[in-house]
Amino acid sequence: MSSTAPADPKFLYQAIQSETGQMLRHVYEEIGLNSALLKFGAKNDFPHAEVLAQFHLRDLASKKFPRFLQDNRHWLFPDRQSIEQATPEVVAKACADSFSGNSVLDICGGLGIDFYFLSQRTSRAVYVELNPLRAQFARWNFQHISHVEIFEGDGSEFLKHTKDTFDLIFLDPDRRAKASRTFLLEDSRPNLRELWPLLKLKAKAFWVKISPMEDISAVLFAFPEIPSVEVWAQQREVKTLLMKWGSGGEGALIALHKPPTRPWEIFMAKQDDIHVAAPVSACKAFIFEPNPALMKVGVWKKLAETYDLTQLDQHTHIFTGDIPITDFPGKMWRVTAEGKPNDAELIDPTGMQVICRNYPQKPEVLRKKFKIKESNEKLLLATKVQGERRWIVGIQRTGLD
Repeated sequence: MSSTAPADPKFLYQAIQSETGQMLRHVYEEIGLNSALLKFGAKNDFPHAEVLAQFHLRDLASKKFPRFLQDNRHWLFPDRQSIEQATPEVVAKACADSFSGNSVLDICGGLGIDFYFLSQRTSRAVYVELNPLRAQFARWNFQHISHVEIFEGDGSEFLKHTKDTFDLIFLDPDRRAKASRTFLLEDSRPNLRELWPLLKLKAKAFWVKISPMEDISAVLFAFPEIPSVEVWAQQREVKTLLMKWGSGGEGALIALHKPPTRPWEIFMAKQDDIHVAAPVSACKAFIFEPNPALMKVGVWKKLAETYDLTQLDQHTHIFTGDIPITDFPGKMWRVTAEGKPNDAELIDPTGMQVICRNYPQKPEVLRKKFKIKESNEKLLLATKVQGERRWIVGIQRTGLD
């Protein structure tokens, strides 16, 4: 099934709000998308398939933008891909909150989530999108924000021909410009390397959203002028890498992680700190697992120095120390036992959380082999300590998720 909606979002919205549309909503919620399409998709007196597709797309979007969609019930979705590429609302809002200025230009508009939150902080907001369907849906979605301007076309060409300059230009290059998804900036559209001089001419600052799969060292090597890179993570997963030019913070590297129930964890380092090894030692009274943003940036020595910790092994990236650190940006456990691998006596039969770091087997393999029940109360860490494979077991967690 294609997730592409019809070209007139106003007509689609009216169809959704109609009596038939509300009936379809109940059917979709009861039997699901595929069954509902089999039942109604062939009918041509009403856009049944397109309306059902919107219910499905909204369900997908609600996982990334739950609060946003509550506040913007008129919002419609041009296609599934734009949802997948969009930034989660928690990250998009936090990024936008660091901007202050009178004008913003987004030349790769997409679904417009980043643009929406940036537009809330300025008096002029310009959205440009090459895809005609997405641009048309953006006109509908942003109709209630008077200072937003929507343009359909190539963002690079818009930038070349506009006489205006902007306080901020935001780019989220299309990483699916070719036949398959790419993580390399030079393979994305627009080509950032070609556009760089023009961006500097047209903007006081510009931000570039990068794939979470990009290697930060490679990005910095390719674009040595980048003053700062931010790594944004949420719920144990890196969501966005953001290059910032013109925003100060020369050589800054910032890791930001949002746990489910706590404020943002923020750790600042320098770009020269990437992949510098930390001292290694035997396991001490507590162990610490850095959050996903820190695992991405890899500032091991800086992290160890900041919290007076050592690593268990050069490639393990689990830290250890003598005292608890309640503000550590990640997880913390109190060590209760340590032993050799495969010692069944060290396994708690009531259940354990299994983590493998720098270890040849995966957690599911150990769990199946030793019939370990899933539990978050205690931890089994299979890892290397000073080059030797060890199980740090019976670990009682004292930190928060």
